[in-house]
Amino acid sequence: MVTIAGLITSLQRKTTKKGDMWAIVTVEDLEGSIDCLMFPSTYMTVAGELAEDLIVSMKGRVDTSKGMPELRVMEMTVPETGGGADGPVTIALPAMRATERVVSDLRGVLEDNPGASEVRLRLQEPGRTTLMQLDKRLSVNPSAALYASLKALLGPSCLQ
Repeated sequence: MVTIAGLITSLQRKTTKKGDMWAIVTVEDLEGSIDCLMFPSTYMTVAGELAEDLIVSMKGRVDTSKGMPELRVMEMTVPETGGGADGPVTIALPAMRATERVVSDLRGVLEDNPGASEVRLRLQEPGRTTLMQLDKRLSVNPSAALYASLKALLGPSCLQ
């Protein structure tokens, strides 16, 4: 038994000859990716949660019979990936990555998750960090979906 965690980058829903649903999910982290097979009994328990760009933890057995390792999933959980709903959401961003496109994409993620929690941006430069509070109109609802989107856009260590 092994446990992996990463970002779902691909999701293929399939149907067995008997008509039962199952899925092949590709999970990726900073080191690589692996196809994870969710057969009907496991798939039924997590089908409502499965989505691309979701951070997950999966437990199962590794199968190497086809040459490339695959994970036969027995359990899947969506770990808590950020701070609580009470405080502000603080996003760390290296200054050199703060391009017009990244800032525009970040604004889109924040606008897609409106809520009451303020957002702070920690702009990091060598030897200097600037903490900014973003406009109240960009306040968010801290959620797993928001955190997954931020991590997909800015990397796994972007939340502080």
